[in-house]
Amino acid sequence: MDKPTLAKYLTYFGILPFLFALLSELFIDQVWGIRVDQILLVYGAVIVSFISGIHWGLYLFKASPINLFIHSNIITLLAWVAALLGPIIGNVILILCLGYLLFLDKKLYSEQLIDSWYFRLRARVTSVVVAILLLSLLF
Repeated sequence: MDKPTLAKYLTYFGILPFLFALLSELFIDQVWGIRVDQILLVYGAVIVSFISGIHWGLYLFKASPINLFIHSNIITLLAWVAALLGPIIGNVILILCLGYLLFLDKKLYSEQLIDSWYFRLRARVTSVVVAILLLSLLF
């Protein structure tokens, strides 16, 4: 399997814990003794940190007009704070982090530092995850 195909499969599978947490919020308050909204926050922070790590690696090996070392560290720290602040403020911070990371990806795509397939994938998945986080605020 080529890298883009594998990346797509893994990225789409990465949505499943978000969906699991959202659906769980409809029916139960806790899973394994942990509040479901906290599971969603922690997983969201992990994903934001993961995307930030991709940016870190990109900046490490490719020239970029954006200092992705700084941006990725700030965004990762914000995601960590989001996980500590609770579901309402935390989800809002995660949504902003995901939006900012996608904004950075748009710039990286325009600079031809990432491929079009990757940017399209990121845009689709970010839209789904942001929708899940917004829906979670209703429950």
